[in-house]
Amino acid sequence: MRVVDPLPVGTTYLAGSLNCYFADLTPTDFSSTTRCDYDAATNSVIWEGNLGPSGGDLNVDTAPNRLYIVFETTLQDGVEYAENVATATYDGNNNNNLTNNKNSSIIVVSAVYGAPPSPSAHDPAIVKLVDPIFAQHGEIVTWTITVSNPHSVALDNVSFVDNMPAQFVITGTTASAGDVTVNGQTIRFTIAQLGAGETVSVRVTTRLADNAEVPFVVDNTAMLDGPYRGQSTATVTGIAELPATGETPQILNNTVFHLIRDWHQFVSSLDMGQ
Repeated sequence: MRVVDPLPVGTTYLAGSLNCYFADLTPTDFSSTTRCDYDAATNSVIWEGNLGPSGGDLNVDTAPNRLYIVFETTLQDGVEYAENVATATYDGNNNNNLTNNKNSSIIVVSAVYGAPPSPSAHDPAIVKLVDPIFAQHGEIVTWTITVSNPHSVALDNVSFVDNMPAQFVITGTTASAGDVTVNGQTIRFTIAQLGAGETVSVRVTTRLADNAEVPFVVDNTAMLDGPYRGQSTATVTGIAELPATGETPQILNNTVFHLIRDWHQFVSSLDMGQ
């Protein structure tokens, strides 16, 4: 099996804190660890190894062959909310390669620190969308962040920060107004004043890196900066290849699917701001 846990925005891994261990091993001693480390390039904790059966016991406190992956992070100044999402896959190809498990299930678990920040009376609204939501090596992935001022007064010095996951290479940025800068994987947008009722769209074009380990699920969050609060998250799943036909699954080309996907992400972003 393989577990990948990208650290959320606003947190920093504490060097030397990682520990992977088992509890209540069965007599067969099938469970073992072949990798347990922090990958600085992707800012992720990664475990690889074998996990024995639970015998039908799903209790996290009593099931045999329980795996614990324990590490510590520090919160950066001003961070009051963080959501950590890890994915687990197994060698569905039976080829002893844990980076191309195209036939395996993806198991997603998450943990949350704090509560989503509540907007103030004069916070901008921020919505982030991504297309496509499934990506292969070399594929172009476009992220669109929309910042709007729903109030009757202008908002000064509006900005957001977006830390692009390491699996994606940033190839370009555009904005309908304001300025966008890129420093490594960090994207920052600023505008001196966002007028009453004004909306600005920022588009970030990326490419899924050829050396990105798949499958994976990443959440990419854009967070308002400075005196303003609010954030929005878009999710992408990296896949090794399309089905055996070599064609894009019909649902991914379906206009209704795209509308439902975009609406879901929009509603999710609104829910996080309440």
